[in-house]
Amino acid sequence: MNVPRIALLVDHPQRDLRGIVLTALELSRRGAICHLVPANIAAREVWALAPEFLVLNYFRRSNEALARGALAAGIGVGLLDTEGGVWSNMESYTELLWPDTALRQAAHGVCLWGDAMASALVAQGIFTADQVTVTGCPRFDVYHPSWRPVIVTDHEGTDRPRVLVNTNFSTANPRFTSVEQKIATSRRNFGWDDVRVQELLRTERAAIAAMIELVARLATTFPNVDVVVRPHPFERPEPYREALQALSNVTVDNSGGVEPQICRAVAVIQRSCTTGIEAGFAGTPTLSPRWIPAPFEMPSAEAVSVPCGSYGELHEALGSIVAGEWITPPAVVDAIAAVTRDWFHSRDGQSHRRVAEVLMGEVARGRQVRLTECDRLLYVDPEGSGLSMLQWMGSQVRRGLHLPPDWSFRAMRRAPDERWPTTSKYFGAEEVRSLASRIVAVARAKGGALGEMRVSVGLARDRGECRRGAHCHSVTVAAARAAERAA
Repeated sequence: MNVPRIALLVDHPQRDLRGIVLTALELSRRGAICHLVPANIAAREVWALAPEFLVLNYFRRSNEALARGALAAGIGVGLLDTEGGVWSNMESYTELLWPDTALRQAAHGVCLWGDAMASALVAQGIFTADQVTVTGCPRFDVYHPSWRPVIVTDHEGTDRPRVLVNTNFSTANPRFTSVEQKIATSRRNFGWDDVRVQELLRTERAAIAAMIELVARLATTFPNVDVVVRPHPFERPEPYREALQALSNVTVDNSGGVEPQICRAVAVIQRSCTTGIEAGFAGTPTLSPRWIPAPFEMPSAEAVSVPCGSYGELHEALGSIVAGEWITPPAVVDAIAAVTRDWFHSRDGQSHRRVAEVLMGEVARGRQVRLTECDRLLYVDPEGSGLSMLQWMGSQVRRGLHLPPDWSFRAMRRAPDERWPTTSKYFGAEEVRSLASRIVAVARAKGGALGEMRVSVGLARDRGECRRGAHCHSVTVAAARAAERAA
């Protein structure tokens, strides 16, 4: 009996790993083997894994070649969008998508966060109704009371109230690349002109300065409150640390997931950021400093936040929250319900199950993966950086002699690329195993089906999952019985 193999791309583990592991466990319970593939090295991993189905983190120009290659190799392509819930307008989302209509409509198993997005994309002909299913987003499942123990163990206890300040300015303050590279990416992948890019940079730089000033005032006027500044996972924390280091009750911390910090905080301060909505899921009051410019106005995030037109208004609201006297305005309560219904489907903690049902339906189609095409793609230039004639010839010799793709003729041995484990987007088998164990333990305590599983987690290469001896960094999750059948 063939065991279906599904590859799920992990864009940023701090933000995405919990929801993807939860989804992978549900898929494993249903009989699949799941490969958690680092998104930024997916072009080196997918062809070695040769899964029946590939779940991308978005459909944008930067992964268009990967999708085309997968389809050419007989691998199904689906979507579990990491940023598919809230946008300033629908055009802001659709302008980033693959421009090729035929390529978009060759995808199946398109899992969307909410009805508003699904209806608009189908109405515009971006996708067909048969392609899309509204599932919600698994990364928000952990806010549901039944899954809350998965995240509450992640933070330390303290009697001092904590205020969480979230920032979201990664174009002017990028963590994983340079500003110049971000500008180039905006031009190449998004089609933005120089005027638009420069205006975005000006807005974000002004917002960073204003957020720093806001935090400094909060720390001074609320000396008995701990203020935690959490830059977006794609933002550098250094500018905030340097500016605020003299304030003893301020911490700049973007480690781990944001969910535990939201649950620990008495209030969240943000400006047009998804974390405002997440705070609504968690029942944490959210304040929006409206005098600070937002590079992208997000109406839904603003609707679920209490608007503060000045520091005085924010100070008054926060004082009420810290004193335990706060009552969330009825309009905000109604907005949280409406935004959830339209953009996030449901807060029932079951999005991972709906996604798993969609994906298992796709692998049941019985696709035949063309392994010869996977091998060809494995030995060509996966990064798209361009090979010299000598390098290309070397890759063909490796393929012809059945040598691993990382074989070095100069050293006459394998020379795998080990840069990935040193990057900020790294996640490994131990981290996934620990998270999977916590999820299974929580499920067992509440009598859920996942609690009955024996889970097997390991590096794909250690489990013999990688073709041609490729040195993969992907992590494989499977139910123990499925792993034994596939061995």
